Amino acid sequence: MIRRWLAGRSNWAALEVELAAWQAAGVQPCLWWRDDDAVADSPALARLLALAHRHRAPLALAVIPAALDQSLAAALRRQGETVVVYQHGVDHIDRISGLARGEFPADMPSAALAGRLREGWDMLGQLLPAVVPVIVPPWNNVQPNLLAAARAAGYVGVSAYGRGGHMAACLRRIDTQIDVLTWRGGPRFKGESRLLRQLIAELRIRRRRGRFLDPVGILTHHRDMEDAETWDFLEILLTRTVGAAAWIEPWSPASGRWRIAAAPAHSLDSEIVFQPAWGRSGGALLEG
Repeated sequence: MIRRWLAGRSNWAALEVELAAWQAAGVQPCLWWRDDDAVADSPALARLLALAHRHRAPLALAVIPAALDQSLAAALRRQGETVVVYQHGVDHIDRISGLARGEFPADMPSAALAGRLREGWDMLGQLLPAVVPVIVPPWNNVQPNLLAAARAAGYVGVSAYGRGGHMAACLRRIDTQIDVLTWRGGPRFKGESRLLRQLIAELRIRRRRGRFLDPVGILTHHRDMEDAETWDFLEILLTRTVGAAAWIEPWSPASGRWRIAAAPAHSLDSEIVFQPAWGRSGGALLEG
């Protein structure tokens, strides 16, 4: 028990050293927070929203349109401006056979997929405030047809779990990298030491390569966070990074509501061009 306590202190101290290195360089690292699978108000959601509000940390809530309950709308209206909404697929049903999971099969025509995405957007827009036209594909499964459809349907971005920020099919893609849960054998807290090692590594590589504006994404799933250690970790992380890091929401406009306008029809099923911003491909299909 003593060894575990000392290891925890050492890991948090290592994070403070890395943050101090950023400060010495005259810049702040950018952190951002996405929570997946939101559908309704619940004690876990209330706890999540309270945590974000208490630390004034922007929170992007990935909501499943087809499962949306009116109680979620009421909860978000009470929250104010701390939370924005992304679109988490449409119905979050697995339609891919094999080891990989995903809502949108790779052979689904982009035109049909674009129409499906717009249906989901309309479901969200009818009930929820602060909806941002960003697609969060279920199971982080990003296929070329999804990128083409999202672009044609007028979305501005896509977010999965992977390697960071880059351009894909003229969409801005910003992924999360730090999932607080591990999923093999059932969702559970990944562990403080492991999470801090991952976070420090992501921060260090950005600092050493001068990628100061490339945000590190923290991923949570409030519906599966049943371990008190998970909530404790988030509380400590937010407390320790206040002032030393900039917690941002990557897509929100400075003011006003988002609207999506479809791109020209000829963009559907066209060639997809990937342009990594930092010389590396992003968004591997990973756990979470």
